[in-house]
Amino acid sequence: PTTPLVAFLSLLLERFSPQDIDLERVRPNSGRTLLMFAIKHHQPNAILTLAKSLPPENHKLLHVNGHDHQGQTALMLAAKMGDCMSIRILEQFFPDLEPSKRHPRNGTAAMQAADHNQSDAWDVLMGLFGVKAIDPQDTRRVV
Repeated sequence: PTTPLVAFLSLLLERFSPQDIDLERVRPNSGRTLLMFAIKHHQPNAILTLAKSLPPENHKLLHVNGHDHQGQTALMLAAKMGDCMSIRILEQFFPDLEPSKRHPRNGTAAMQAADHNQSDAWDVLMGLFGVKAIDPQDTRRVV
């Protein structure tokens, strides 16, 4: 089923060139990218629409490794929310995704999944990225 956000994104991407749309910052006060906005609002189909509608050379406009004003990346938001589908979509369509990117206080996406008791997200991250998803400087124990 198409959600209003997916329908809007499809229309937007159909009518405008990606260079004409500020895909980097949707909410200037939060610093969230369009990918983060879709994840925060539980819209994995919107991420899929963006990934499939934009040519791969324009995926960089989505700033998959960019962070909001709180230091969160799209992958970190998906991990701490337990959004396994979004994690898989990010991994599949964004080869420059950096699972080892750290939040200044909360570590990597995998550590945030563990901290928020999102064991399914932890399992997906470990399955997709293995040890690259764990911050070697993090002294917390993950069971």
